[in-house]
Amino acid sequence: MMATILIVDDSATQNACMQLLLSGIGHRVSCVNSINEARIFCEHNPVELSLVELLLFKNNGFEIAPELQKITGAPAVLMLSRRLEADKIWAGAQRIKNFLYRPCAPETCMNLVATLLRQNNSPFALIAGDTLR
Repeated sequence: MMATILIVDDSATQNACMQLLLSGIGHRVSCVNSINEARIFCEHNPVELSLVELLLFKNNGFEIAPELQKITGAPAVLMLSRRLEADKIWAGAQRIKNFLYRPCAPETCMNLVATLLRQNNSPFALIAGDTLR
């Protein structure tokens, strides 16, 4: 088992795709579809990385991503379906510096996850092609 990754997205289809991709390279992936579920999950489970959709029903990723970073001590990635400079500026003001534009190539997602796990000194930072040293 590798890193525990939390996906916060109210789209069952997006959750299934991300879960399939990341669990396929050995990560333990949990999906929640609301801010409240994300808070509860992070308070009771170790999380090495959170992937948070910007546009959530009744809420947005700007609200929960910084909070999850604080609760878990791990990076959060804001997943964006639109490419607006204003979103990046607002995210920066919330101390969110990691973005994943969707749709994206699977390699883009896997490489971003591996990079952030490495930067956070996670022992689970392997990607396809890496070997244990």
